[in-house]
Amino acid sequence: MPSLPLVAQAEEELGLPVLSAATAGAFSILRALGLPAAIAGAGSLLASGTGLYVTTATAHDVVRTGA
Repeated sequence: MPSLPLVAQAEEELGLPVLSAATAGAFSILRALGLPAAIAGAGSLLASGTGLYVTTATAHDVVRTGA
């Protein structure tokens, strides 16, 4: 994923969390598989692991239930 180093760089420069389709997709896949989303140098979402983003619902649940 060529955007991963750019995400970390943008976060450093802007002082804000930055997401890309690649980081969000990787996080979602790793979380769905029950794996830690811990990828160094790929921005704060993927550096955090899954512990900070534990929820009881997923986007798929919302689509199915209409909630």
